[in-house]
Amino acid sequence: MKWLLCALAFTLSTLSGFCGDKITSIHWNGKDIKEISDVQVSASGQITIMHSGGIFTTTADKLPANFLDSWRIKKVAAPKTQPDDIEEALRAGLFREVDGTVYDLRKPQPDWTLFHNVTVLQVLNEGVLIDYSYSLRTIFVRNLPNTLADDDFLPLLRAKLTGTFTYINKLGDTRTVRQYDVGKICTRDQIPESMTKQNAPYAKVAFSKESKIILNQLPESEELSASGTGFSLARMVT
Repeated sequence: MKWLLCALAFTLSTLSGFCGDKITSIHWNGKDIKEISDVQVSASGQITIMHSGGIFTTTADKLPANFLDSWRIKKVAAPKTQPDDIEEALRAGLFREVDGTVYDLRKPQPDWTLFHNVTVLQVLNEGVLIDYSYSLRTIFVRNLPNTLADDDFLPLLRAKLTGTFTYINKLGDTRTVRQYDVGKICTRDQIPESMTKQNAPYAKVAFSKESKIILNQLPESEELSASGTGFSLARMVT
């Protein structure tokens, strides 16, 4: 009878660590981590875990295999073989520009996240609402291919966190979600010398020769200035 009670207690304890099919409590670094709400993987393979007590980052080898499986994490690092040649990396789309900065995605980028099992919820004019890893968590992503359609599936998606996006759902409720950007593929003349010669992982985008010529042809170009205002845009999502 005693062994039966012990087995039952172990089973109940194990089941309490699941939310649906996701394990939501683990023992990590000598601590019991409970109420895990989200798990994300960066482009460099770092795993970020959000729970009731805060957020921590670790690597796959320090986490139980069944925990990773429950969150559908099968691949946790960037490809081992990355093109060394810049021209080859350009053709592979590994140089991406976000908000005026070029990133070399062959190198670890802590502010980029690798999402698994992405489902397109709805394509909007400004970007795409998606759900990732069957988490029922919606995020908004800019600069995805315009060939995507609702309900499309992507096994992997790498994007940079850039802020939040607000929209109105079909029930008339205002929702604010995290906003990411996969970046625009760069051309050769956009890559700064600090990246090509000094191996910097990211840098401000370089002006092409053509854009410099156009700027110099503007009247009183060195005295040009601009001003503007920012605003929040809410979209009705059907």
